[in-house]
Amino acid sequence: MTKSPGGPTASEGYSWSARRAKEEPFLAALVVLFQLVLSLAVYIFYGLSFALLTFGVITLALIPFYAAYTYRLTRDTLQVQGPFYYTEYRWTEFDTWRLTEDEVRMTFKGQRKSRVLVLYAPHNVHDALQAVQRYMPRGSLEEDRRL
Repeated sequence: MTKSPGGPTASEGYSWSARRAKEEPFLAALVVLFQLVLSLAVYIFYGLSFALLTFGVITLALIPFYAAYTYRLTRDTLQVQGPFYYTEYRWTEFDTWRLTEDEVRMTFKGQRKSRVLVLYAPHNVHDALQAVQRYMPRGSLEEDRRL
């Protein structure tokens, strides 16, 4: 997580990084154990190549859990950098936001394939929310998991 000293200015914005696996080490250990046990079972019944394929497919499916995401909020854009992509959104693309326990969920305007962008901020959700409110005041503080 990075913050500029004395608070962010409009040109600098606000940025942080977060990784779900880091926040839940016990769950991460269980996931790795599950991967290994499943791959071992596939190895016993089908051989090494299928076991490696199984391990690889499960790892790829769990990239959102393992990977670190970097979020940067500036006056004009919200930038998200994941393990294989970088995306910029303009604030005008969003309709509203909603605060949950450790996330700020941004709802897009209109019809889109994905209606919600989740900003995961486990240790600084209130700082992230303040930055979002600076650029987009419409939102809700109530917890709602339906989004």
